[in-house]
Amino acid sequence: MERNNQQDIHGIKNSRFSPEERARMSRDNEQYREAARNERPVKKTNKKTVSASNEKSRKAGKASQSNTACSRNDRVKNSSENRKKQKKRQNNLIIAMLLIVALALLGAFASFSMTVNGIEVSGSERYSDKTVLEAAGLDKGDSMLLVNLGAMEYKIESTLPYIENAVIKRSWPDKIVVTLEDAVASLAIDTGDGYILMNNSCKVLDTDAIVINNSALVKGVSVVEATEGKTVVFSDDVSTENFVKLCSAFAEHGIESISEYDLTSVSNISVILDHRIEVSLGTLAGAPDKLAFCKAVIDETIASDKKHPMIIDVTADGKAYARRKDDNSVSFGEVTTQPSQETTEAETAVIAG
Repeated sequence: MERNNQQDIHGIKNSRFSPEERARMSRDNEQYREAARNERPVKKTNKKTVSASNEKSRKAGKASQSNTACSRNDRVKNSSENRKKQKKRQNNLIIAMLLIVALALLGAFASFSMTVNGIEVSGSERYSDKTVLEAAGLDKGDSMLLVNLGAMEYKIESTLPYIENAVIKRSWPDKIVVTLEDAVASLAIDTGDGYILMNNSCKVLDTDAIVINNSALVKGVSVVEATEGKTVVFSDDVSTENFVKLCSAFAEHGIESISEYDLTSVSNISVILDHRIEVSLGTLAGAPDKLAFCKAVIDETIASDKKHPMIIDVTADGKAYARRKDDNSVSFGEVTTQPSQETTEAETAVIAG
């Protein structure tokens, strides 16, 4: 300190600063020195610790850079894969659209190029081929692909009443085959001026017939509507649907040669077989089971007597009785065993006769 002051004193003569400036500078230097003396001593640091810390920092930095690089690479990779998938979807969509357009063009070309060159009609003895084709609206030159077979079948069946069933098929490459089944008049209703003829499904075949041939006469019904080619409509007393079920039940049990249905009383319906056998059904309830007993009586007892008029009573559930119509003194025969579903034979017990 003294040495410094001496140096300052020796340098006074040669100084270019004024005494006041030198005094001020001396004070400033003294203050700087005092601050340096009061400053804390620097703490010694262990070189190994610093080295290890620096190594960890370097590793952490490298790991961070590596993770950042991996994350960046993953993003780039995912972005590239997404672009590829999107491009693939776009390509598939374009291919699908092109395929649809190609199929549409092919279908249009085929519809105009593949025409009907041959038509075969068979199965009907009542209508000519020309009449059938006119009813169907089918002609040569029509498109094989565009013809509506189902609509044509319906047109034939509804326009031509005596067609029971019509089936139309394509025979490639250029032929249409029409197969028909004629309807059979099995039911007749007396209108006073003529007869309404129907099949077993109550489809009207003729509304002004003169004779009924072998059709069963239907009595006791009131006709609301009868249009050729369509199902007849009865009044509310006996619905067409229930009557069709009754006819189907007779057919299912193999009971044929029906001459008459008498529906005058819905609680006491009777059916005449072969113009001589009267079947008393009662109501339509349980008709299939009743007819099973009726079939058993016909097979076991009445088949042996093909001459006298007979009465079969199946109005009672689970029982059937039979007697000769012209002999009231003869007791009813009773079928006590219900016919098996596997056979039409039934074990019968005839009380008298």
